Formats: sequence, C-alpha cells, structure tokens
Amino acid sequence: MVPDVTIFNTAWLIEKDLSDYYGKMALLTEGQASEALKMLSEWEKAHEKFFREYRDKLSAVYAEMPWGG
Repeated sequence: MVPDVTIFNTAWLIEKDLSDYYGKMALLTEGQASEALKMLSEWEKAHEKFFREYRDKLSAVYAEMPWGG
C-alpha cells in the first residue's frame, strides 16, 4: 500500500507545477488571458492542496504501521 504515497506525491507535484506555471504566465499576459490564467492557477492550487493533504494523511497512516504490514 505504500505506493499510494508515491502516487499522491506525484499528483501533488504535477498540480503544484501547473499552478506555478499558470501563475507566472498570468503575470506575462494582460486582459482576459491573464484573468483566465489566474483562475486556472487558483483551481490548480485547490487540487494541489487536496493531494498534499491526502499524501500527508497516508504518510501518517503508514508511519504508524508495524513493519511488514
């Protein structure tokens, strides 16, 4: 079950990268494009938060398990 942590960590990193990318691109654009990119950045931040929290919960559960499952 430990691979679950890896999957959620990878998902978190992807969402974080997307959020950062959209945020940076929003600063380089104007008007509706900038607003759309800001919206996407915030949307990805919500996903990032979900995956980070879930990964942290799974890590805590696995840390409490006895060796060997």
